[in-house]
Amino acid sequence: MKPVKSVLIMIAMRAEAREFIQALGLKQEENAFDEKLPMMAYSGKVEDLSVVVVLNGIDKRFDVDNVATQPAVLATYVGIQKFNPDLIINAGTAGGFKKADHEIGDAVVSCDTLKFHDRRIPLKGFDVYGIGSYPCIDMPDLTKELSLKQGIISTGNSLDCTPTDLEMIEKNGAEIKEMEAAGIAWVAWTLEKPFMAVKTISDFIDSHEPSEEQFIKNLAKATKNLSDTLVKIVHYLNWQGKQG
Repeated sequence: MKPVKSVLIMIAMRAEAREFIQALGLKQEENAFDEKLPMMAYSGKVEDLSVVVVLNGIDKRFDVDNVATQPAVLATYVGIQKFNPDLIINAGTAGGFKKADHEIGDAVVSCDTLKFHDRRIPLKGFDVYGIGSYPCIDMPDLTKELSLKQGIISTGNSLDCTPTDLEMIEKNGAEIKEMEAAGIAWVAWTLEKPFMAVKTISDFIDSHEPSEEQFIKNLAKATKNLSDTLVKIVHYLNWQGKQG
């Protein structure tokens, strides 16, 4: 991959993005997108590296963050069209497995491919299409330098996890369950843009405690670690860009 001079960071929720935006002093881009769209963009520079964060925005009917794959796909498309980044990163919180030795707040970088666990289409050809398996870039130097874990990410449109979902996640070989990454990876793959995801653990998949209760309890820790990790990543990308 060529040196990264500009990075587009896709984040679904305001709470997931707030600390990172403040840490880098990013400023909101007024009128970045069609006025009918809810997406919001924040931009700035880390020395030579241009950084843009695009949020999915707020649903005007329900007054909540636009989460899951539908808004993430649209936000990524308009973000690429507007900013034409060298690299796309999807950042956010996620569920992980205790049995994979994850801890609340751990940061995990995507590896192998991004997959879906809730698009079950038992027809020839459509079955593998439903799983997706969209590529992400391998960043061994970054993960080693920053001491970050790597894991396969599986995407679905629900916060909870049904037994069928769990079966598919394990079949996907995934350690991480979340709600946007594979959709964003599909857009990046379609438009031939390098992609990676970084997720911090907010809840355990293999826990008897409901996911929503864990998420609320652990959100502050997960978002703080997400911000810290993203700051380290953009500084690393800036340094790497200078070397190239």
